[in-house]
Amino acid sequence: MTYETINYAVSDGVAKILFNRPEAGNSINRKFAHEFMEVAIESTTDPSVRCIVIAAAGPMYSFGGDLKFFSTEMDKIEGTLIELTAVLHQGIQRFHNCKVPVIIAVNGMAAGGGFSLALFGDIIFASRSSKFTMAYTNAGLSPDGSSSYYLPRLVGLRRAQELMLTNRVLSAEEAKDWGIVTFVSDDDKLEEERVECLKWAESKLKNPKRSSLKPEPWEEVSDGKYIIKFSWNEEKKPPVVDTEGTPITDPNTPVYAGSTVKLGFIQKPYLLRDGISYGTSLKLSGVQVVTCKEGAGIDTGDLDQAGVAELFGKTNGYKANEPNVEAVGTPSSVEDDF
Repeated sequence: MTYETINYAVSDGVAKILFNRPEAGNSINRKFAHEFMEVAIESTTDPSVRCIVIAAAGPMYSFGGDLKFFSTEMDKIEGTLIELTAVLHQGIQRFHNCKVPVIIAVNGMAAGGGFSLALFGDIIFASRSSKFTMAYTNAGLSPDGSSSYYLPRLVGLRRAQELMLTNRVLSAEEAKDWGIVTFVSDDDKLEEERVECLKWAESKLKNPKRSSLKPEPWEEVSDGKYIIKFSWNEEKKPPVVDTEGTPITDPNTPVYAGSTVKLGFIQKPYLLRDGISYGTSLKLSGVQVVTCKEGAGIDTGDLDQAGVAELFGKTNGYKANEPNVEAVGTPSSVEDDF
């Protein structure tokens, strides 16, 4: 898709999003807000994208809301503000919930909604001359663009209130000290360091044995059929036992195609620093070998429903027709993924 206010391109698994209204300080008007949502949807639903990079053209990252545009909408300003914040928030939510890292490079001023658009990334670069200010109350507005959500979590409630109520201007170094920015670069090296970060991300994507960006513990062996890849860090290898619970330590045990095993998984939450869960993953926690086949390559076919029920047997626990789901308390610490 081609955009008017945003440049978008995908190369080697990296989606590059460039705000492109430099003549207006990359400020947010109706067109920009809608295109921001559209590019967020496009980049976060493209299966080839493994990393997203957001930057801005010109000397400013973003001045926030386009007040000149808003002045032309005064007869319907309430509806306009509701429309623009709705689509802008939808785009931010897409980036917040996506499964790949989001890198943001801030140059120049990030004010108002522009400040908000610098908060949702996983890694934030800022040029040394960058400035950050809420600026909303100067225009008689309340903070939007997710800043009221992110700032208290990043800098604490009192500092967030100070930024929002006094419009204090933070330098790049102060923003880093407060936890808003990850790295500060000299102005002439911001692009260089952003490129170096991209190279790092791309090296991760091209080396699946090292990649922690999108691990996949399975391998497609034919159209729509998968096998589990039993490879893990030796120190974090899950227990492997026989049907009596005796550990299997012989590396020559013939667990080839056609063998049957039971797999135990732990559902592991991803947690923000304030304890809020924003997703889960499954960690393989144990393996039981039920039957062994010595002939590599044997294909015994898929089990039907009765076969699966016979393999696992009956036990107390979750029932589809009588779900006995228990409320989850504070998650206990879980080891890192293998």
